[in-house]
This record gives sequence, C-alpha cells and structure tokens, in this order.
Amino acid sequence: GGGGGGGRGVRRQVRARSIPPPPADQWPPLSTAAHHPHLSMRSVQGPDCECDYFAYEWESGYAELQLMYQECVNSGDPNTIVRLLAQYPYHVESLLQLAELCKQTGDYERGADLLQRALYALECAFCPAFHIATQRNARPCRLLYQNPRNQVFFHAMFRHIQMLARRGCCRTALECCKLLLSLDPSDPLSVVLSIDQYAIRSRSFAFLCRFVDEFLPQAEHGAPNAALVLPNMLYSKAIALYHMAQSKLQAEGDEGEAGGEGESSDRDFGSGEWAEANAALQCAVAVFPRALQLVLERAKQTLRNPATGAAID
Repeated sequence: GGGGGGGRGVRRQVRARSIPPPPADQWPPLSTAAHHPHLSMRSVQGPDCECDYFAYEWESGYAELQLMYQECVNSGDPNTIVRLLAQYPYHVESLLQLAELCKQTGDYERGADLLQRALYALECAFCPAFHIATQRNARPCRLLYQNPRNQVFFHAMFRHIQMLARRGCCRTALECCKLLLSLDPSDPLSVVLSIDQYAIRSRSFAFLCRFVDEFLPQAEHGAPNAALVLPNMLYSKAIALYHMAQSKLQAEGDEGEAGGEGESSDRDFGSGEWAEANAALQCAVAVFPRALQLVLERAKQTLRNPATGAAID
C-alpha cells in the first residue's frame, strides 16, 4: 500500500546520502569526543542565487591537529602518522596519507579501508541541508574546490573513484564522477578526462553521448564545444554510438527471429545509427589524427586500405 511505498522512498533517500559503505565493526566509535573528526559544514554565500553553496569548517582543536599532522609528514616517518591516527582515528588528512602509502606498498585492502573511513568522517560532517543526491525540483548543492577546506573532500572522492575502478566497479565510479561534477562544475580535478572510460566500461552509452553534446559546451560558458579540445571525448562518443547501433541491430535481429524470419538485420553502415557512428569517428580522426595513431600502436594494429589491403602510414 501507500505506507510501503513511502518507506521505500525514505530508504532510497538515506542510501543516496551515503558515499562509502556503512562503518565497519572494527572502526573506532565516533561517539567519544577524542574520536570526533572536528569537522562540520555550513551554508555559505555563493556567486549566484541559483544554487545552495556549502563549505567545510574546522571545529575547535582541528588547527592544532593539522599542525601535528604536518610535523608527522615533515618527519618522513610513516609510523608517526600511525601513532597520530591511534589517538585521532578520524583525522581525514592522516587517513588519506596513510591510505596512499598502503596503495604504494601494495596493501590495497588496508588502503581501501582507510579511505572509506576518511569518507565516512567527511560524510558525518554534512549539514542537514546538504544533499549529494539532488532531489527533483530542488536547488542544486555546490561545494566549491576553491575553498581550501573543501579540497580534502574532492581528493578523497577522487581516490575513491580510482579504487572503485581498480575493483571493476565502473558504474559506481561513473556515478561518483557525476557527483564531483555536480558539486563543482568547473571540474578542478579533471574528472572529464576519465568519465568517458567509466561510461563505456559500464555500458552507459546514451549518457556519454548526452554528456558530450550537452554538458561540455555548458562547462565552457558558451565557448565552442569543449569536446573539440578533448580527444578522449570525441573518440569515446564514436565508440558509444557504435555500441548503440550494434545493440539496436541485435534487438532487431532478436525480433526477427521471434517473428519467424530466422535472419538478423544486415548492417547498413551508410544509414541511421551506423552513419552517425561513422560520422563521429571521422570527426574524431579529422580533429585528432595523432590520437588514432597512438590507439593503433597500443592495439598493435595497422590501418589498411579496404580496396587494396595495403598498409596506410
């Protein structure tokens, strides 16, 4: 009934606010004062009235904790950071620093745990009005990177994206890329250089085409299509269009078999979706011919003349 639907809606909202998994049993409790991350978030004045802007702020004692952390970093001894975390287990910068060290030494499991604990501490500082998943008809929330105290959130999320990609969770990595772009559309960490990879690997082809056509020009404030300076976007859009045309062909073939025709549709590369994919690839090659050469070298392939079979240098 109606009550059940409302409960599911509440659960969806709660789930949308959570970035990492729930806190692990072995993590220290946040209930004690010594374990508190000393971070909070407040609403701030933004450059426009169309969005709600927020910023992290340091609570009492965090500045001194930052000085202790810098002393540990300057010492060059990772054990000093370990000891600092034993006393302050939710100090975000220390968690990120130790997580990076674990990644460099191949201890990915411990590094992932430290990174998720840092994200959990950052999430616990969210104020009630800050929603990372914007609801329909709600004003977008912004967390601008230019504020130095917001930067740790972006760094943590960016490393989280890399960790997700390493685990093969490309759809989740894609959603996290969308989150960073929604919080600061200026893209301070250049997420746009990798979002197409995660979109293709998660088979989000339609999204990628819309992203190239709609978001990138907007990101350049009315300038010519930003994809024209991003070879990855032009080539990835061509790949996405190709897969979409291939999926449509397969669907038509399945319908034909169900109807008793017994044969799938033939490819007509000069019409419809195939023509659009070919045009996108030709545009990518015309704008970035050097990128095609690099792709062929990486794939250990040679471009050949379809009529003569001779290699094209």
